[in-house]
Amino acid sequence: RDESDPIFRIVYVGRLRETAKRVSRLPLIMKRLQEKSQSCHLDIVGDGPEKTNLEKSFADLGLTENVTFHGKVNREAVYRILSKAHVSLLVSDFESFGLVLAEAQMCGAVPIASKIIGATDEIIEDGINGFLCIPNEIESFVDRITQLNQHKELWRKMSQKAIETSTEKFSLDRLANEYETVLNEIWSGKISLELKTKNQVNGWKDRVEILAWPASGVKRVARKIQFSIEELIGG
Repeated sequence: RDESDPIFRIVYVGRLRETAKRVSRLPLIMKRLQEKSQSCHLDIVGDGPEKTNLEKSFADLGLTENVTFHGKVNREAVYRILSKAHVSLLVSDFESFGLVLAEAQMCGAVPIASKIIGATDEIIEDGINGFLCIPNEIESFVDRITQLNQHKELWRKMSQKAIETSTEKFSLDRLANEYETVLNEIWSGKISLELKTKNQVNGWKDRVEILAWPASGVKRVARKIQFSIEELIGG
């Protein structure tokens, strides 16, 4: 990050859709920041059905110069953008697991996210390595961004803490152990083999999704998990 850059850089990474993701909140947040005289820029990484509507919303609010749409990019490009950002923003009503928040923390971008019990609150320790906000309260996101923009030393401390805690919590060794725990539960019969309804199956898949991480070091264990799921639900 360029310490001499007067612009406070925010990034949103994710699918551009209104259902669950609530991306229509992004231009509203940026408008309030402008009204509060905060020099901020939003990088939007991702694509989806709401892209055209989002572009129009930013234009209608006179915020075209305050946002950059990057579209869908490869993972290396995502990390480069995160590494330049001060804050990572997630405004969803629902997430099974906020993987992008952990990635943002590892890149030093302080996450400001909707408080979703069992998901984002498992990644963010509020006020320590990020902030948790009430999803439908735009002003709570605006206040937290403003706080970090106006208090750069606080931002530096939280950024460093985010890197430290995410590296410890989501290291390859830690995640490999978590994979092994799931496998051991499957093979020891602690997870019921009688998954009769679609909801039960999907719920179990969600549990495995929580452990997912894009790292070659755990591919072997992940493959075993896939075989276990196929065995449990009949392929």
